[in-house]
Amino acid sequence: MGKGAYECDQLVVRQMLGELLAESGRQSLSEQEVLKVGAVLLQGPVAQKLKRTEGKEAGLKYAGEVLAKARRIVEQARQAEQSQRPSHDQGMER
Repeated sequence: MGKGAYECDQLVVRQMLGELLAESGRQSLSEQEVLKVGAVLLQGPVAQKLKRTEGKEAGLKYAGEVLAKARRIVEQARQAEQSQRPSHDQGMER
């Protein structure tokens, strides 16, 4: 269980969360969407190894930490992206 596996989990989770946000058109995710991504993350090698070696709670804690970090990053990026887009009114001023 190395740093590479953790980084891979981060990338996969960010990608999934970003896609869910883009599909929904919202700036934040529902708890159900986050849980869906968490279920995928729990199947990954890092979470599985933690569950085997340290118990189920360790795997869940790991998934929660990865999800929380990725969720913050993705939602902040989405909000920044939305705030940089000109509104329809601004583009029509003359």
